Amino acid sequence: ANFNIVITVINIVVILFVVFAGCPEISLSDFKPFAPKGITGIFNGAAIVFFSYVGFDTVATTAEETRNPSRDLPIGIVGSLAVCTVLYAAMCASLTGMVYYEDIDVNAPFADAFQRIGMGWATEIVSIGAVTGIITALLVSLLGCARIYTILGRTGLLPPLMSRISKSRGTPIHATVVTGLSAGLLTFFFDIEVLAELVSIGTLFVFSVVAGSILIKHYRKDEGIGTNVPYIVIRITLQVVLSITLSIAVMKEKWAVVGVLGVMFLAVAFSFYAIPRNQLVLKFRVPLIPLVPSFCILFNVYLIASLGIWAYVRFFVWNFIGLSVYFFYGVIHTDEPQVEKSVVMTKLNHTGAGIKRDSLREDAVLLTAAERS
Repeated sequence: ANFNIVITVINIVVILFVVFAGCPEISLSDFKPFAPKGITGIFNGAAIVFFSYVGFDTVATTAEETRNPSRDLPIGIVGSLAVCTVLYAAMCASLTGMVYYEDIDVNAPFADAFQRIGMGWATEIVSIGAVTGIITALLVSLLGCARIYTILGRTGLLPPLMSRISKSRGTPIHATVVTGLSAGLLTFFFDIEVLAELVSIGTLFVFSVVAGSILIKHYRKDEGIGTNVPYIVIRITLQVVLSITLSIAVMKEKWAVVGVLGVMFLAVAFSFYAIPRNQLVLKFRVPLIPLVPSFCILFNVYLIASLGIWAYVRFFVWNFIGLSVYFFYGVIHTDEPQVEKSVVMTKLNHTGAGIKRDSLREDAVLLTAAERS
């Protein structure tokens, strides 16, 4: 933890140095045209560099290691996201203000920019920041992925070895080693552009699935032998289809079609208000349901549509490998009764009310008097 703090502080200091050292050298003429590739170019770039924001969802994987997850995790995610977004934008403005966008060296942009303005000595500082930035990114990735492997090992979807915790460190040592080796092999055999697209499309797909799951969790009702899940799934499917067609229309700049499809998308999103919400008391809450998850699906699908055809091919190959592991190992070795027994816990809070907690679903439901007895 102390090492991580030191590296992070160095990284932030270097970022602030780049911003403040570059600001006096900014030329407003370099910002003309401000968006040379248009709105399509902006979203294409956003889809590729989306992997820069992957680390923020990793914070959620540390829920078991925080004292008050329902309060601490949202603060940690939103707070760090806001700070880093400001720093990203400031660095981008500094770079594109020092060097015209067509002249930027994509291999060493900041080092080359300081060389151009006669501050060659600053390249050493930039190099230190690059190294610390890589280290912090690796640490975050190892942290999150290792804990995901640990949960999969507990449930039997991966070998139980993955769930073992080091007695001296209190961390998933085997899962961390596997994560490091797999990440190293991928970077050895694939170019950074390929990995960036693969990470981006995978993360965007997961975020879309999570958004759809939020809608199902908030509106699902099972009464007797009937269920309203099909009506929810139909609405989510319509949102995905409309998001795809809306993305295509934006890329082709068919603004009349965009307007019609946008109204249709809003109609589907607001149609969720016609479905009564269930009474689950959730540990983690999402504001403005169903609008936030609906727009999350829309923006994620648009960014996915901005990626090239090869990103889709690699994504389907990667998913085929993952599904193969699931069907040929996970399904066979998962012990459902044991999983349910280890997941559901009942305890009394300070007022004596019963709480039923599900550590995998992260929700809490008040127990009835009969259940408490």
